[in-house]
Amino acid sequence: MVSALLCVFAFLAGLCSALAQDYTGDGLKSQHLYNLAKFINWPESKFPGPDAPLRVGFVGTSGVRDLFEEANKNTRVASRSIVTLSVHSSKEVRDCHILFVGSQIAKG
Repeated sequence: MVSALLCVFAFLAGLCSALAQDYTGDGLKSQHLYNLAKFINWPESKFPGPDAPLRVGFVGTSGVRDLFEEANKNTRVASRSIVTLSVHSSKEVRDCHILFVGSQIAKG
């Protein structure tokens, strides 16, 4: 009985640890970006056509972008696919519906 309880406790501790890793640091930022996209009522006038994707731009951060891409590669927001962009100039900012600026750039 005690060994069974220890096994359950060890399993739950490992599970909690694994879940915590997904929602700390860059993973948490990535999840917040998705939630932001999901809860905004996007007007049709902000898209060039009915099949145009939602564009999320990233400046100066690869960790958040990589996690966001991996988590949302087959995800849709308001029936639109999600496309990520690396933004390197102010001209490219206009192509984004959401722009994430990494902390190293923001402190700049």
